[in-house]
Amino acid sequence: MSTIIEMKYSNSNDKIIKLEEIIGLKFNKRQWAIQAITSISFSNDYNKKHKEIYNQNALAILGDAILKSVISETLLKKERSITKGELTETKKELESNDKLHKIGLQLGVKECLLFTDSEEINVNKIATTIEAIIGAIYLSNGIRATKRFVMDKIISFVDVK
Repeated sequence: MSTIIEMKYSNSNDKIIKLEEIIGLKFNKRQWAIQAITSISFSNDYNKKHKEIYNQNALAILGDAILKSVISETLLKKERSITKGELTETKKELESNDKLHKIGLQLGVKECLLFTDSEEINVNKIATTIEAIIGAIYLSNGIRATKRFVMDKIISFVDVK
């Protein structure tokens, strides 16, 4: 099993290049990109024999917070008279796991993931990856690049009132 894990990790640079093509941005700090595409199971298996690599979970928490902030800011700037209920509903739709999963599949992020063969790549895994990518963009390239990604790749998928 570890040989497969090692082979997958050795291809991580190709996966990062593919991710950069998908999101239209080159990471200034590639370690964040690697972390964004690494599942917890993969990192646990890899770390049994090698130096520690980090998984996407903490980045996903950061990415989720940034996503909520950018969505709220965008909606408020677009429609200053938006009600709390309208803001909540639209934000809820944009940040749902189902919506992030669909966006992730359309972007092709599944091809970029580092995961074990026993893992199921489900709705939550793809949604978590999108959130982790947002966190990675923020830490690597800053808030402007992050806002641009959210606007171009996430908010543009939904008809914002």
